[in-house]
Amino acid sequence: MPTRIFQGNFMKKAANIFFFSIVLISTIAWAGVPSVSQVEVTDATPGSFAVTWLASEPSIGTLLVFQADCATPLTGLPMTAKGSDATGYLKVTVSGLAADTSYCYQTSTTSKSTSELTVSPASPALVVTATAVLRTRSTGTTLLPFANDLLRTPAVYLPTEADTPEGKLVVLYLDGAKGPVSLLLTSDEKTRYFNMNNLFEATTGSSVNLIGGERVRISERHGLSGCVIDRFRKVPADQETTRIRNFETSPKREDIDFNGTVNILDILRAAGGLGSAKGDVCFNSELDVTGHDRVDQQDLNSVIGSFDAKP
Repeated sequence: MPTRIFQGNFMKKAANIFFFSIVLISTIAWAGVPSVSQVEVTDATPGSFAVTWLASEPSIGTLLVFQADCATPLTGLPMTAKGSDATGYLKVTVSGLAADTSYCYQTSTTSKSTSELTVSPASPALVVTATAVLRTRSTGTTLLPFANDLLRTPAVYLPTEADTPEGKLVVLYLDGAKGPVSLLLTSDEKTRYFNMNNLFEATTGSSVNLIGGERVRISERHGLSGCVIDRFRKVPADQETTRIRNFETSPKREDIDFNGTVNILDILRAAGGLGSAKGDVCFNSELDVTGHDRVDQQDLNSVIGSFDAKP
C-alpha cells in the first residue's frame, strides 16, 4: 500500500510539473509578441497614404508595400513613422507613389522589448491613391487654395491633470470622402490641426471642394485604455483665408450628432454614456448636455424632451 501511494503521488507531481512546464514554455514563446488591431488606411493623397494601428505593447512600426498584385515588393519608398508607447498607436506614412494607382500593404510591428515581429493583416490589403489635387471655388472656375484647409482638432479629453494629449489618435471622417484623415498628437500644439486638403471624393478621387457646413465625425481614440470618444462638428464657412480655424459646434447640445435634428440616434448616444462622469477614463462631455460634469438621467431627459424627429 505505501508503494502505491508513493507511486500515485509521484505521478501527480510529474503531471503537475509537465503541465506548468507547458504553460511556462507557452508564456515564454508569446511574451513580447505584439498583437495588432484597428488597422486603418488614412490620409490617402495622389502621392502617399498612411496606415494607423494599435499595438499591444511598446513597438516600432513600418510598412511593407507591394505592387497591385500584392506580391511584388516595393523598396526604397520614403516613410515617416510615428508612435506612442503610452497609448500603443503607430502611424506610418509612405510617399513617392503614383496618383490613382493601386498598391498593397502590410503593417510590420516589432516589439521594443523582445524584437518579436507581427505582420498584419496576414495577406496584403489593397489601397488606391487619390487622383488629383483640384482646388476650386464653389462658383466660377478659378483655381484657389481651400479656405478651409487647416482646422484645429477639438481639445481631447484628459481624465486627470497628469494626462497629456500626446499619443492620442484623432481620426476625421467626412461622408462621401475617399477615406479619413488622422492626427497622432504630439506635445507640439502647432501640429494639432487637420489638413483638409487631404480629403478626396470617393467617386472621382479629386479634392473635396469644401465650402462650409459639411458635417464631420471626429473620433478621439485613447489607445490601450479602450476609450473612443466621437465628436460631431461642421466645417466653417469659406472665408478665403488660410489661417488655422476651429470647427463649428452644434448650437443645440441635445443634437449630439449635429445633423440638424434631435432624433432616436441622439437618445441612444446619451443613453450609452449614462453613469459616466468627469474624471472617468472614457467620459464624453458631448453627452453631458446639461453641463454638470456627468451623464445621468437629467441629460437623457433633456435629449428626450428635445425630440423633434421621427425615429
